[in-house]
Amino acid sequence: MNEQEEQQQDYTVSPANQVYMAMVRATADNPVIFLDPNVLDREYFMANNKTVSAEDMIRVRDMMDAQIPGISQRYPDEGIERIAGLSLDGRHFSMQQEIPPSADDPDGEPFRYAFINLQGINIEPEGVGATVIESSPLGEVYWNGFWGIHEGNHVDFDQHAHGPANNYANPGENEANGMNAELVADREGIDWLMRKDQPEIAQAVIDYRALNAAADPLHAATAILGDEPDQRATVEHFVAARTFTGAMLQVVAEDQGIDTYQAIGMMNGDTETFNGHVQRLLTEGAFDNVSDNPHVREFVEAYSGAVQRQITDVRLAREAELSASPAKVNVQDIRGGAPVVTLNDGDQATLRIGGVTAPQFFAANADPGLAEQRIALAREAEPALEAEFAATADPSATLTANKPR
Repeated sequence: MNEQEEQQQDYTVSPANQVYMAMVRATADNPVIFLDPNVLDREYFMANNKTVSAEDMIRVRDMMDAQIPGISQRYPDEGIERIAGLSLDGRHFSMQQEIPPSADDPDGEPFRYAFINLQGINIEPEGVGATVIESSPLGEVYWNGFWGIHEGNHVDFDQHAHGPANNYANPGENEANGMNAELVADREGIDWLMRKDQPEIAQAVIDYRALNAAADPLHAATAILGDEPDQRATVEHFVAARTFTGAMLQVVAEDQGIDTYQAIGMMNGDTETFNGHVQRLLTEGAFDNVSDNPHVREFVEAYSGAVQRQITDVRLAREAELSASPAKVNVQDIRGGAPVVTLNDGDQATLRIGGVTAPQFFAANADPGLAEQRIALAREAEPALEAEFAATADPSATLTANKPR
């Protein structure tokens, strides 16, 4: 194997990231540099106080130069270390970059591109994301596709349109602009999901934003504006995203005769009971005048609906399923069989568990009463899964070079 083949093998990415990358490329107009945390040494990174290894510094430069030849020479070691650290420490993200025109052509166009982080295997999907991925054979495809579109949209967003560098006259305008950038990116992904006839996954995206609104207000507008394409986020929306949780806790605490800390404990430790109180109080009008900001109540409604759909309804559905099929088999407990999806020649997706096909695995190991049903479901899902990968995945399965446009 020659040096080029070894480099390509090192940078082969997972099928999930294939879909993610394909949708980034389909959305972005400017070139991108994909960073793959899966080829970096996260164990060393975590064991050494988040210090990037010397080998990973080289790997990141190689990844960069494989996609935009020679680009890494523009970055000092400190810059490479920061980029590698962000890749190892985060989920998917987009980070815009710009090279100004040369001195020989001062009126020329700057060269714009962006770093896009892939989804690392060290960060497992949780909460709504895990539920979506488990929801159907194609759930993971559409979930990853949405995030690819979201990050791809950021590649072309004017990096000077929002952020601390701009001193707007009114407090909060920076945040409102950033909020709109995230809202536009989410809407584009939601539109794609709706065109793909995936309303449940589109709703899951909106609910994901609602459940994380207080912790991540910059991305929160989608929770209440995701299905209103003509409505922009305002400073009031940002303030409401930051403050609605406090108002919600206050109303529940007063209703239950407990203090705020006890209400927080209920919200975090017994979310469904807490939400039961919120739902009742919404019906009784307790939140109608909780704030002069009209969007506070909207965020409370969005949070409550998200808890109902993504926590309570999911739990009830699983309980009903277990009740109907008490002999359910946990695949992960059978000889440690972890499912593996691979892309073969021609973009054909193949699911294998323990070295055999999924139907063979279930037939050999599952409860005899369920094996026939499982095999039928697997056969039914395979053509759709293959077609979706064929429509979205990059056949090269590598990080290929971008040329400046």
